[in-house]
Amino acid sequence: MVAPLVALGPIVTAVGRFAVPYLAKELGKIGTNKFIQTYGNEAFTSLNETLTKNTTMVNPEAMPMVNPNFMSKKDDEETSSLPSIENKQDIPQQEPPEDKEPGLGTEVAAEAALQISKNLSKQEDIKSQTEKALEPKVEFGTLTETEKQTARALMGDQPKFYSRVVKSIKDAKQNKLTKNKWKSFIQGDKEELKFLGLDKFLQGNESITKQELLDFVEKKDITSGITVRSIPEDDMNSMYENYTIGSPKEGTQENIVFQFGRKNLLVDAVTSRPYDAEITPLFRSGHFDIEYGTNTFAHARTQVGYGDPDKIKKEMDMAKRVAESNKDKSQYADFSDEKYLKDLKLAKTFNNTLIVDEIQSDWLQKGRKKGFVSDYDIIPGDKLVDYFKKHNISYKISDPPLTVEFKQTGGEEIKSGDAPAMGVMNPNITYFFRKSDNTQAFKWDPESYEEDAKYSTPKEFLQRAYGIVPDFPIKESKKWVELVLNEMIKKATVDGRDSIAITNGEIQYNRYPAMQEKEKQGLKKFYDTIVYDQLKKIANKYGASLERVDITSNIATKEEEDNYFDQSLQRALDYQFTLQEITLQELWDRTKDTDIPGHATLYSNAGRGQGADYIENYITQLVENREPGSAATGLSLWDQIKNNKVYVWKAPTSNVDEEGAISWELPIVAKEDAVNYSPELQGDSLELYKKYIKDTKPPPDEKLQEEQLIKMKLPKKLQKDILSKPIKLSKAKQQTDRLFA
Repeated sequence: MVAPLVALGPIVTAVGRFAVPYLAKELGKIGTNKFIQTYGNEAFTSLNETLTKNTTMVNPEAMPMVNPNFMSKKDDEETSSLPSIENKQDIPQQEPPEDKEPGLGTEVAAEAALQISKNLSKQEDIKSQTEKALEPKVEFGTLTETEKQTARALMGDQPKFYSRVVKSIKDAKQNKLTKNKWKSFIQGDKEELKFLGLDKFLQGNESITKQELLDFVEKKDITSGITVRSIPEDDMNSMYENYTIGSPKEGTQENIVFQFGRKNLLVDAVTSRPYDAEITPLFRSGHFDIEYGTNTFAHARTQVGYGDPDKIKKEMDMAKRVAESNKDKSQYADFSDEKYLKDLKLAKTFNNTLIVDEIQSDWLQKGRKKGFVSDYDIIPGDKLVDYFKKHNISYKISDPPLTVEFKQTGGEEIKSGDAPAMGVMNPNITYFFRKSDNTQAFKWDPESYEEDAKYSTPKEFLQRAYGIVPDFPIKESKKWVELVLNEMIKKATVDGRDSIAITNGEIQYNRYPAMQEKEKQGLKKFYDTIVYDQLKKIANKYGASLERVDITSNIATKEEEDNYFDQSLQRALDYQFTLQEITLQELWDRTKDTDIPGHATLYSNAGRGQGADYIENYITQLVENREPGSAATGLSLWDQIKNNKVYVWKAPTSNVDEEGAISWELPIVAKEDAVNYSPELQGDSLELYKKYIKDTKPPPDEKLQEEQLIKMKLPKKLQKDILSKPIKLSKAKQQTDRLFA
């Protein structure tokens, strides 16, 4: 049903005053160009606006684009000589034919729209024409040095990164408000507000000034201390050279780390002491040494190019010549240049592309698995009753001795392992309760347990004994991924690259064959949704498109896997890594206090698997499958196995720290299983280690899906913006915009 035209007044034209229905009919009859020549550009514009407001049949998408400069010089002179609209009483009036039929205006408007559509849709429909005309022209290509300098000049002395919440406070027009009113103004990202302490601080009707509020948040704001560094080639983990896409241009592989705290003193969330990277690290990534792994909240591995086109062409020509010179021609008969041609095409496609091979946040990944410090309430033993009352937890006290027995809300007993049913109310014992459900998670008792006494504070115990990680203002994956991608685009711009590319999930899935299926699927999903979606978001904003390029290669044979392993082993020896034996206790401790990368592999008679979770589960299963300890020996199940040995590789001490860190890039092997498998080699640990790994059957081959690189050409506007504007740490809610003066 067509909406009726209402309140349609006459439209003043260059030749008189006419009713809207009449002009609409004329427009449909004579076409746009003739209409403008006859009645003037203003009449057309006014008619278009009137019809747009009053009928769904005619809207901006259904009207033709009009060039205001279309009229000829003669038309322009005639129009300019006419009296102005203000003096419209002087304009000769011409009455249009009377519209006697009700709703006729609607019908002629529809007719006009239909006629316009017919006239202009011979080549393509009008909507496509309009969209095409409105579509901004996107200019691609690298920036000149002058363009880079201009963009940097616009950046000025603005910080490289900034907190949207902090900026909203700085930009507020108000100088003094109550805490509750400040809170209503700066409803930003939930996790950042919590990290800055504003969730608790902004409560009540106490008035505070803008400066007082800034003084409070800037103590915890980490943005001014964020640094992005490329690890020097001599300090790079040499084992990561194996992780490449194709053959990168020589010298272009980089490990880039995002750290904070290097430019300002922070309070260590673990020890509550002033932050010192070498003494009290907030977080240590297992991918890197102390210098580049401390307080590293994200990292990226990059390379430029997929291969050298000239080199590939030479190799192809040489292979042809060798094949043709073969006397019996058998080699030539089997020769195909298909692979060379594919590699050559890929090399040309990505010749000047920054390929982001990996994006990862060890900190936030571990936080999702193990939890963050802020997920727990830390309660001294003598404050238990207060905590129970506050959270409606049933309890009873008996005296003497002063003990407490407590149950969960509703009277349900706490599950075994979650909490003791009875405990002495000792102020030296600290209890940790999960905030999510108020159940007890851990207990720290340094007076009774030697292991607990190793830690000086409850938070240090929580992090180092159980792997709980410090808080961070960004916890959503898409937010830190967007931050990293923006920085990678900036790097590509500065380095003169014309495009950027990411991997699809299948590349990552196939890279770690020993990883458990659940973890592999999670990794695949991360790249196919989170990373891809954030790049797509950037592309859409700047009118760029994403191109998927298939780089699928054949599944490696067992022989190829063994050759690859031999090369990795030789590289480790060349860089002075050493094969050493450590106990299961030490390996277990590392699952708690170290961020073990997802590619860390463990081989045993139970099979092979990857990641900290697999290693933890392997040790847990060993304990559970042991015979119960006897009263005679007094050994617990753990005591029976904790001194069992595993083979690990350790990096040279000069490259990391005095103890020498475990290198997770080569497999861990259960020594007992390896010795029992090849008793004749037990005197030679290296040979035994090699034989056991090579003889371990790989998992059955899965059907290989397409491996793809997803490429985006860099629009010049994006490059200029990325050099001239700081990157926000997280996104604030829309209310914050009210504060931007």
